[in-house]
Amino acid sequence: MDPESGLVKDEAGTWRRVGDHCTECHSATLLQQNRTNRDGWIRTIRRMETDEGLEPLGDLEETILDYLTANYGVQVKPTELRRRRAPLRQPPVADGE
Repeated sequence: MDPESGLVKDEAGTWRRVGDHCTECHSATLLQQNRTNRDGWIRTIRRMETDEGLEPLGDLEETILDYLTANYGVQVKPTELRRRRAPLRQPPVADGE
């Protein structure tokens, strides 16, 4: 963790680029609070480009998306992806019917 920005450090140094673009307007805490999957990060970036004035990321977009997904993505266990169903409840079968 970088003490100045609050971002998770990675070996490639992408955290610095994320800091340049993302924490220019808000803190890294917002990334932690709004964890999402890759599609969610893409939607967030598009919204910020259209509504908040974020400059298009260009060639950096894929790298930044990889970083955000890996470090601030949704951590879901495969068993949680299945839809849970309530047990089937049927009335008891009466004897002799």
